[in-house]
Amino acid sequence: MGALVLSLFIGVLLKNILSGNKELRCLLTKLWGIGCGLALIPVLFARVFLLVECFIALRELPADAYYSVAWTETWPHLN
Repeated sequence: MGALVLSLFIGVLLKNILSGNKELRCLLTKLWGIGCGLALIPVLFARVFLLVECFIALRELPADAYYSVAWTETWPHLN
């Protein structure tokens, strides 16, 4: 998320610096969009991978993992 915020600030900075040269600004805007889009792919892949791995790990838990111990009944917010 920090990289996303940084990329937005860099984009605004480039826009302000290159406000006079329209052709160069257009080229850098396209390159910047492609770069940010390509950087987003690994992030999305990692998030989906971790979500799927969590559900796979739940599938392989032993049945004893779902039992609650007796002392948790004294504190209902821990149950």
